[in-house]
Amino acid sequence: MNAVATQSESRPQCSVVVPAFQGKHLIRACIVAVLKATEGYNSEILVVESSGDGTSELLAALYPAVIVLTSPLQLSAGQARNLGIQQARGEFLFCVDLDCVVPPDLISCPNLPVGIPTVHGGMPVNL
Repeated sequence: MNAVATQSESRPQCSVVVPAFQGKHLIRACIVAVLKATEGYNSEILVVESSGDGTSELLAALYPAVIVLTSPLQLSAGQARNLGIQQARGEFLFCVDLDCVVPPDLISCPNLPVGIPTVHGGMPVNL
């Protein structure tokens, strides 16, 4: 596993993990939506890529703040999510599939519980 981008020292408020396999042609819309949703927050976006299809290079060129974790072995979405979760440092954790576009208010959702470890699902728009 290689981290393409470096992580800052301060702990982010939220981490967003995106598993990616052969996602070069879909991931841009996902990342743009996640960037918009995390705007104004101390956050990190981790993409776990295991296909070698150029997604890592695309993200490094277009979105240098995105942390790209690469695996030489093909990972299932669940395995990639778990790897991203292990590396995530945020107080809150969001997992988003690469073919989903999250709403811009995902993180500022008023019913997001504070201080209670919970898991929530969402209704993203699939591409």
